[in-house]
Amino acid sequence: MSARTATRLVLPVAVLALSVPLAVRSARAATLCVNPGGTGGCFASIQAAVDAAASGDVVDVAAGTYVESVDMPPRKRLTLRGAGPGATVIDGNGAAEVLRFEGPNASPVSIENLEVRNGVTGIYAQAVVNLRLSDCSVADNERGILLNNRVKVVMTRCAVAGNFARGAISLGVTSKLTVVESAITGNTYDPFFGSGTGGISAGGLLTVIDSTISGNAASGSGGAIHNSFGNLAISGSTISGNSSAGNGGGIHLGVIRGTVKISNSTISGNTAAVDGGGIYVDAHRRLNLDHVTIAGNTATAGRGGGLFARTVHSLKPTTSKASLIADNVAPSEPDCSADRVLARDGNLIEDPTGCTLLTPGGAPLISADPLLGPLQDNGGPTETQALAPGSPAIGVVTSRGGCRAPDQRGVPRAVPCDLGAYEAP
Repeated sequence: MSARTATRLVLPVAVLALSVPLAVRSARAATLCVNPGGTGGCFASIQAAVDAAASGDVVDVAAGTYVESVDMPPRKRLTLRGAGPGATVIDGNGAAEVLRFEGPNASPVSIENLEVRNGVTGIYAQAVVNLRLSDCSVADNERGILLNNRVKVVMTRCAVAGNFARGAISLGVTSKLTVVESAITGNTYDPFFGSGTGGISAGGLLTVIDSTISGNAASGSGGAIHNSFGNLAISGSTISGNSSAGNGGGIHLGVIRGTVKISNSTISGNTAAVDGGGIYVDAHRRLNLDHVTIAGNTATAGRGGGLFARTVHSLKPTTSKASLIADNVAPSEPDCSADRVLARDGNLIEDPTGCTLLTPGGAPLISADPLLGPLQDNGGPTETQALAPGSPAIGVVTSRGGCRAPDQRGVPRAVPCDLGAYEAP
């Protein structure tokens, strides 16, 4: 009987001693072990275990640093599981890719509880790859993650940090990335490699949920996110302290058509060298803001410290619903520079100079200091800016639909509710 048949019998100890290291195999899957010395019947390298594994198997990697590059084979549904980031480390020793997925591999491959570091690219997926990353770290590579063609990735509770030459993540136009409860921090795109973003360069479909993108630096436009094509959705997240040498210190939305929705999120303390310290929207994009706080951003030499948006009139204008734009800085039009903003359910724009605002149904439009607190931990998965007692942003929204969703921290709203990402007690 073949060792790969449905029964997958346990080999006798004597046979195991003469064979490659194997762990006990069940009728459905097996767990193969790896440790630094290859002791106790385990493999000494991750690559050897991956090569020996069958589809559906788990490769369990003990704590330790493994200096190698790992090629994940096509058409194998595997789980690669470590003992935790910082405990199990795959060190590429400056090699091109530390973890490489050539594809095709339409079945989900899972990478869990480990750290990928010190490569030209930390994780590379070429084509037709379905990848799940959880409780991981991708750090100190020239580029963190590169996702090329028809790649689908869900990344949960991961840190992509300190990637120092070509940014954190690059997403191809036919690919999809969902970022959940993760942190993308302190990544840089070096001018030596041209113009690029320090955070996420997204050509495909990008969704960011309950995550933080902060402290990233771009040699071009879009310090945190440069979205050139496709749809973008951000919810429950904070974009803070990012910088760009061009437009869009936080988010740059390029010229190719696509819809962008940002809800219950905070965009704070970002800096652009030119226009749009918080968000820059090019002419063909559709931006929808819903309970968003845009505060404390800077456009150093241009306009729209908070928001810069230009719209082709045949398309829908930027929509701002129950949002707050304040305390931003620019030589002119500091909070908002936009030719058409459809303001629904009430909004606060501290200095609306430079914005052409449309208020259907007489929705309230407030121009005042919102009395915002600093960006800090106010509860919930991401940092927010609280509304101080007496803030004019409190209790403005009176529609049931406008108060339906919880705030950025997950705190329920009741009618009337507040403007921006934070619901005051």
